[in-house]
Amino acid sequence: MHIDRVESGKIVEHWGQGDAQGLMQQLGIMFLPSSKLLPQIARNSIAKLFKKKA
Repeated sequence: MHIDRVESGKIVEHWGQGDAQGLMQQLGIMFLPSSKLLPQIARNSIAKLFKKKA
C-alpha cells in the first residue's frame, strides 16, 4: 500500500508498506512449518526476546 500527500500538484510526503506475507499467500507459496519444527521455532523466538532485554 502506498499513500502520498499532495500539495499544489506535487507529492510532498510518501508512506509505503509492503505486504510480502499477503503476496505469498495469494501466490500459494506461503511457508508453513511442520509440527516438528514449531517447538524449535518457539524456543528460538523466546530466546531472541530474552537476549534483546538483557
